[in-house]
Amino acid sequence: MKGLWIILCGLGCLTGVAQTTYQEKADITTQNQVNVDFPFTDEIVIKIWDKKEAFIEARVTINEGEDDAMFAIEKSVTSSTIEFLMDKDQWKGNEKKRDCWTSEIFITIYLPASMGVSAKTISGDIITHYFDQPLELKTISGNIDLTIESNKGLDFRAKTISGDVYSDLEITYPQGKDGLRKFVGMDVDGRIRQGGKKSSFETISGSVFLRKG
Repeated sequence: MKGLWIILCGLGCLTGVAQTTYQEKADITTQNQVNVDFPFTDEIVIKIWDKKEAFIEARVTINEGEDDAMFAIEKSVTSSTIEFLMDKDQWKGNEKKRDCWTSEIFITIYLPASMGVSAKTISGDIITHYFDQPLELKTISGNIDLTIESNKGLDFRAKTISGDVYSDLEITYPQGKDGLRKFVGMDVDGRIRQGGKKSSFETISGSVFLRKG
């Protein structure tokens, strides 16, 4: 009986809190830019696929699943831009009901390689590959992690206040050594290989990672 109790306790420890999945999509016709703004996330991952569609999936657990409904995705589409945003009004309305709360929010975005991207968050990491389009990636307390394939070039600015900029790639500085400044944190204007469309990576307390693909 004691052995059975140990097994049951082990199974109980393996039981996790269920996540709620939210999804939204937009057909791509004339648009060339996707903007994403989700302040409260653990992670934003941007992936490329061959569909003419921008698709976002959010896996959400708020207060152990009790308040998942306070999360919602807003979509806005113009002739040039697709935006996926967190519904801040719904979040704030529910946030006032508790003195404290916990959340786990993981965002994954799929889009064609022809789209430029702006992704912003407060607390999460941003992870993606470089795909020959302008990237504007900004987080306050998270890291930015970018993989660059061997056949691609990039011009970039990377900025962090209390973190660092790391890379296993050979970086040149078109503006000379003035392109690499370290007064408080790091502020780098650099070029990888032959260069490419200008991208920016900014975090305050996190670091920027530029990796070989």
